[in-house]
Amino acid sequence: MCKDMADAERRELHVRDDNPAERVHPPERGEARAKNYLYSSEFRRLIKCQAIRVDFRSLYAVAVYTHARGGELAALEWSDVDLEDGVIHITKSVDAETRKVKSTKAGTTRGIPSNRSYGRCSNDCKVKSGEHVLWLPDNEDRAVLLRGHLRAAGVGRAELSADDAGRKNMTFHDLCATGITRAAVRGDDPLRIK
Repeated sequence: MCKDMADAERRELHVRDDNPAERVHPPERGEARAKNYLYSSEFRRLIKCQAIRVDFRSLYAVAVYTHARGGELAALEWSDVDLEDGVIHITKSVDAETRKVKSTKAGTTRGIPSNRSYGRCSNDCKVKSGEHVLWLPDNEDRAVLLRGHLRAAGVGRAELSADDAGRKNMTFHDLCATGITRAAVRGDDPLRIK
């Protein structure tokens, strides 16, 4: 903001000749905490656990297999899913605070190919524009619910619930990391993963 006061692209924002924060350094971030991902066996237990409602298990599976962020999944509509050619188009995201639709974090769109085509749609699978693919709990509840579901599925690895100076507990966003890690272990092309 201080830089913009002196050197913004929009001339009407120039209110100073100098940047008062030019020699001010940001605070140190401290030690980075280790992030989590589910092992393949843990992921299988999670999505097969009958004690967890099927809408949650479906959500977790889609999050891992698409590597999509929670906001992107919340914005995903059936019109973004090409069943014939097996591609999911990630074009937008829901802002966690305002709950309004916005562009993706990177500001770009991407297509996520499926391993197989789902075949041609018959007339009875027509969907309405704006119809969401998935139900998601509120952003602030997703991590707590996921950790509870992991316990219900018998996934008790200590790192998933640790919250200390060096480790952070499992969050919904870590499902994206789970999918990316699975792809890397499987030997997928790094550019495709990216």
